[in-house]
Amino acid sequence: MNHKEIIDELIKSRDNRIAEYIVDTLFIPFCYPYGNYNENIARMVKEAGYSLAVTTKKGWNDARSDFFTLRRIGIHQDLASTKAMFGCRIAGIF
Repeated sequence: MNHKEIIDELIKSRDNRIAEYIVDTLFIPFCYPYGNYNENIARMVKEAGYSLAVTTKKGWNDARSDFFTLRRIGIHQDLASTKAMFGCRIAGIF
């Protein structure tokens, strides 16, 4: 795909989410499919009007983090089935 095709697809996806009331126009997050992205794609996501984008990289973010390459902490049902397990996951114990 070329730059214009990617931007058009990003905008179409964004507009569909807004029309379906899945996101608010004031905050539109994006998740890279399968975690696949590069610097150019991140720039296009920003250009298409998204507020931020998350990767599949594990870890924490801080005030210096790029809003279009944010890391995540995986919280799956098996690791958050109790408050204690959820707390341990957030604390980074497991």
